[in-house]
Amino acid sequence: MRILNFKSLAKGLKNTEGKTIVKNTIFRSGIVSYASKADIKQLQGFGIEDIYDFRSTDEIGEMPPLPADAFKTRHFDILEQANPLGVSDLTRLSREQLVDLMKRMYSDAFAKTEGFRPVIESILDQDSNAFLYHCSAGKDRTGVFSAILMMLMDFDIASIRKEYERQDMISMFILKRKMAHMFDADENTIDDTKKFDAMMLALPEYINAYIAQIFKDYGSFDSYLSSKFGVTPVIKAEFKNRYLI
Repeated sequence: MRILNFKSLAKGLKNTEGKTIVKNTIFRSGIVSYASKADIKQLQGFGIEDIYDFRSTDEIGEMPPLPADAFKTRHFDILEQANPLGVSDLTRLSREQLVDLMKRMYSDAFAKTEGFRPVIESILDQDSNAFLYHCSAGKDRTGVFSAILMMLMDFDIASIRKEYERQDMISMFILKRKMAHMFDADENTIDDTKKFDAMMLALPEYINAYIAQIFKDYGSFDSYLSSKFGVTPVIKAEFKNRYLI
């Protein structure tokens, strides 16, 4: 599989009722643009018709989505209103500053955005149950939406954290090399490697910052889902009936 960070959501994990997600229905990944013809056939074999792309317009311009005749791709720019720092700003930051920046992105941008609301609505309107969602690296925007889906299906905090931290390290190595090229830096030097790790790894302090902000602002996952995304008990029940076994 040439798709970076491709995996099933919460594979092997059980929710608070002891249920697992139905096999081959919910998939997450990084950028899908590298998919081979065999990869596309494999995705179609899973029954995937719908793909949700969380990247910005600029990112999509650099690496287009998969062919429109193969999948129905919907674009939701999750960070459109977050205004994250550009690459030129990031090059001047230390690893500690980058970690702090990432934590603020999770607590300020991700925990407060309503950008995932139409994604949830679209999933409920799909003709097929199977779908794939992705961003560029498959860990930040994709990682947060993975947490939201797991909240919807009543997975506990420990499972949400475990899913977030589960990464394909080969994919991360490839992405770190691309980031080194973008920074015009040497990915083999200790300082630069640590800097790229802060950006590319799914560090526990990031998901912890996101979860802490949710409980600070809303008190519970259910209150957060209701306030930000309009999730009702009926919607939760529909997700659980459709995707849990």
